Amino acid sequence: MKPSVIASVLPELIAMRRPIFLWGKPGIGKSSVVNQVAAAMKRQLNDVRLSQLDSIDLRGFPVPNLKDKRMDWLPASFLPGPKSPPGVLFLDEFNGAMPAVMSPAYQLILEHRIGDYVLPDNWSIVAAGNGGDDRGITHQMPAPLNNRFVHIDFELDATDWQLRATDDGIHPHIRAYLRMKPGSLHVFDSVANPRSFPTPRSWYFVNELYCKNFAAGELFELIKGTIGEGAAGEFIGFVRDIKDMPDIDSIMMDPKGAKLPGSQSVMHAVITTLSDKTKASNFGRLMGYVTRLPTEFQIVYARHAIAKDPNVTGCKEYAAWGLANQNVIM
Repeated sequence: MKPSVIASVLPELIAMRRPIFLWGKPGIGKSSVVNQVAAAMKRQLNDVRLSQLDSIDLRGFPVPNLKDKRMDWLPASFLPGPKSPPGVLFLDEFNGAMPAVMSPAYQLILEHRIGDYVLPDNWSIVAAGNGGDDRGITHQMPAPLNNRFVHIDFELDATDWQLRATDDGIHPHIRAYLRMKPGSLHVFDSVANPRSFPTPRSWYFVNELYCKNFAAGELFELIKGTIGEGAAGEFIGFVRDIKDMPDIDSIMMDPKGAKLPGSQSVMHAVITTLSDKTKASNFGRLMGYVTRLPTEFQIVYARHAIAKDPNVTGCKEYAAWGLANQNVIM
């Protein structure tokens, strides 16, 4: 299931208090979607890495009650109390937990309680984990525990990532490169098991580095240490190729006469930058430039312009372009 679809169904499942398990490769964005949904629902998010817990951490700490001559259990601080605001208990790295930790999770997930502790009615559980072939630390989940979840396979989707990355302000050069080479968004060889490799998450780390003032040699080494040598070399090469990109201000001032890109790399960079600047009020002028590019780039621009400002669909220029290209955009 695509991240955008998961984000649309999670609120309903959370409201139903139906336990959910998100399965996906490392760094693919599982926790980001859960954070996004919790924030949109205005719910508190308690993020717990189950793989880092001992069984007593989840069950609670035993404390003798001398007055009543019994043993009481103090619940962990990450478990919400009766006065906590509505929230989501996110049990990440779930299948990385030892079986002794999974055992107390049975009752929590099915009955929303562990012993005397009761999960508040306005709290729901979402879990996440990696597949067994992803070279992470995983343990087999018992069938009865599996049966307690709604299982969702988290699929990588380059278009979804582009939309989210645009909203998050990821540098246009990074987005343009990944628009040209969407296969570089996530590359992992479970046999070679490299130290660094591209993932949706690690490209965000690249963005942090790229926006700093590192020298060229330093930047390459740092990016190499983040996404691997091959991906780093290709990205730096792409940046070098687009250094002569047409001036965006000139394009916006004179869309009919501005210089056209000389290569596909530069076209991707120009389209990405233009789509960032698009709004309904300037869409017509920018389309005057975009329609001078190959049709496939026009389609990419139109889609991202609509995502940036849906009001562009009401522009007469959009209607005219759509009518002229109806055979390729249907």
